[in-house]
Amino acid sequence: MWVDQQHPERSVVLGTLKNGGLTVFDLTGKEVQRFATRPAPAPDQEPGRFNNVDLVGTSQS
Repeated sequence: MWVDQQHPERSVVLGTLKNGGLTVFDLTGKEVQRFATRPAPAPDQEPGRFNNVDLVGTSQS
């Protein structure tokens, strides 16, 4: 979860869907953005996936 300290209503929840991509939801549960995984580089290889996503931010004063 990412929390906007100045505007809490803008906070979002991120969900990894493994091979289904990465999805961003608002606090009402509405999907606001989706990032697809990369396709498999070759027919005999696995497609990309999202797992263990970390958020990095800066503190505001």
